[in-house]
Amino acid sequence: MGLPWIGETMEFYKAQRKNRLFEEFVQPRVAKYGKVFKTRLMGSPTVVVNGAEANRFFLSNEFKLVISSWPSTSVQLMGKDSIMEKQGEQHRCIRGLIATSLSYAGLEALVPKMCNTVQLHLDKKWHGQDKISLYRSTKFLTFTIVFECLLGINVEPGVLGTFERVLEGVFALPVKFPGSSFSRAKTGKAGDRKDVS
Repeated sequence: MGLPWIGETMEFYKAQRKNRLFEEFVQPRVAKYGKVFKTRLMGSPTVVVNGAEANRFFLSNEFKLVISSWPSTSVQLMGKDSIMEKQGEQHRCIRGLIATSLSYAGLEALVPKMCNTVQLHLDKKWHGQDKISLYRSTKFLTFTIVFECLLGINVEPGVLGTFERVLEGVFALPVKFPGSSFSRAKTGKAGDRKDVS
């Protein structure tokens, strides 16, 4: 489980920063310990579950054999009323509402909205362009579909950049030092990230 209190947090952040969390953190431990292994991250004992069978077991026994929890930084940024802080029946109820929107009837209403959003994106961002950053464009399109089609939130310029800063802070060390990922996420300050919208 690594060093006392810190555990393997530094290795986790190092891999996360390089956007190679699975390849450099999870995969070597799965090879050594199996698809379910324990470690210590951000001061908490943590069980990492990998693979369809392990995830099925975990999700079918949630609130029976296991209780999921999130790092304190996640809770501070997302709020005490977010789904990640709900347990038992409250969590099942909210999850059920989300699943309803992805049912056949929900998708019947959702798919035309998604098609319209994709068409608008292609007309605005791709039409007449000699060069396109596929990664950035696809990331912005996915973000727009989730926020506008699923959540009904209009994506204004700069929203994606703010969202990414908050996301960086979700698994950051809970250090409120100016310039830290967690501090930037709390204040919403840009740092050096460029918005792709």
